[in-house]
Amino acid sequence: MERSEALQALKREYQQDYQNEIRAARDLLASGIRGMRGPDGVINLDNRDSFVALGQARQRFVDQMERAVKPLLDNYARELEKEMSNLGLGGKASAGDPLMESLHDALRNLQQAQVEPGQLPNEIQPAAGNPPQHN
Repeated sequence: MERSEALQALKREYQQDYQNEIRAARDLLASGIRGMRGPDGVINLDNRDSFVALGQARQRFVDQMERAVKPLLDNYARELEKEMSNLGLGGKASAGDPLMESLHDALRNLQQAQVEPGQLPNEIQPAAGNPPQHN
């Protein structure tokens, strides 16, 4: 695989991660929260069979949670879209962004891997008498 192909594959992977997260947030906005999961238990808000689910406390909780969570999810999805764009995964890239720096690091690693053992690329050749430095 060529360097540019590998970089494009990484970008597509990062882009897909963002798109999946945005889609999940938008789906929650459209369909509502159906459950909450913690390390030791689950609250199934779709359950209509239990005595607790029939109570007023459950209904008030669901109503309040939806009012509180929907603006947060909407804001989260918009921020993800903006971040994705700022990272160059949906539009214009900024060279100083952390994700782009990691993509550049990956590209440098690919470039170094393509060089024959014992041979350094010209742009990082050490000056005569100086040992190679690794960052």
